Amino acid sequence: MKNISVGKIITFGLFMMVSSSIWACVDNALDNEANFENCKQQALTGDADAYFQLGKFFSQGRVVAQDYNRALENFQTAAEKGSPEAPYFLSNFYLFGKGVKKDYRQVYGWRHIAGVNGYSFGYMSRDQIAKKMKGAEMTQAKQWVQDWLAEYRKPKPVKVIKPVIKKPVVVVVDVEAAKTPFENIELALMFILGVVLLSVARSSGAREAVVSPPVTGVERYIQEQSGKTRVERYLDIQKSRER
Repeated sequence: MKNISVGKIITFGLFMMVSSSIWACVDNALDNEANFENCKQQALTGDADAYFQLGKFFSQGRVVAQDYNRALENFQTAAEKGSPEAPYFLSNFYLFGKGVKKDYRQVYGWRHIAGVNGYSFGYMSRDQIAKKMKGAEMTQAKQWVQDWLAEYRKPKPVKVIKPVIKKPVVVVVDVEAAKTPFENIELALMFILGVVLLSVARSSGAREAVVSPPVTGVERYIQEQSGKTRVERYLDIQKSRER
């Protein structure tokens, strides 16, 4: 009996665990025949999971005779359409030599693609198998992966967006109209203040032009008795002094 490594046992266990998962075209309430027909119909629509499930039917010999070639075909189609698990199943075919020759390069490549498609265990299991590969094998495996990705994972064309050049906007500003109400009020206050100051200056000058001489007590008494106006009293006083 050949020795079986722990890594192979774990890998095979994961293989069986994933194979027992439930997919859209499989209903546990139905028998295998009904599920197989459902998956065939759904595969016609291009569904990746339906192709993956058909691959398991042929791989396990459920409802149909076991056929590794048909299983490989369905798994490959599922992988091309983005199935995360299908590439990992393919890698196990090449790891255990199920219907194909054992080939670490294919194991490495398909597990890398499983990681690309979103299968979390893909990259980790790829790194485990890489430890058993030689330099030349690794180079060939990486080249195969690049070629496969270039064929089935072509990048989407980049949409070039032309820059939109807008015409400059010329804004004409009316300085007088743009003045705020506060600026207009300030100008009005300055004008009023100027008028007030001018009026005060004029009235002050007029008062300084005519200055009456001081009046004595006797003169004030005479003025009060005569009932004359101030101007008349002033003229009388001047006349009395001239005498």
